[in-house]
Amino acid sequence: MTSWRDEPWVNEFFHQNLCWTLVGVFTGLFRGEYAAIFKIAANGFVKLLQMTVLPYITLSIITSLGALSYEQVKTLGLRAGAVVVGLWFIALLFAFVIPLAFPEIETASFLAPR
Repeated sequence: MTSWRDEPWVNEFFHQNLCWTLVGVFTGLFRGEYAAIFKIAANGFVKLLQMTVLPYITLSIITSLGALSYEQVKTLGLRAGAVVVGLWFIALLFAFVIPLAFPEIETASFLAPR
């Protein structure tokens, strides 16, 4: 039994897609601003790719989470919660520490109320 990957049109489509992607990259790199007219087509191509890939990733995550046991879900939830709390801590630490890196600024005293 043959796989769908063995079909000649699959390999041809892959090679065409790879070739045109490389042409687009090199056009953008070497032609620079002259290639800006292709921006609309390039954005459309990326959005079409996102339209096909994002639902697949979402369904894959939902399916894999649905296959977990209660203990695995509990462990995953605790680890994810620890990561979120750790990121909050790092963000707050930077919010309070970064202003200390700036020099103190003297303000004009003639603008202060008396």
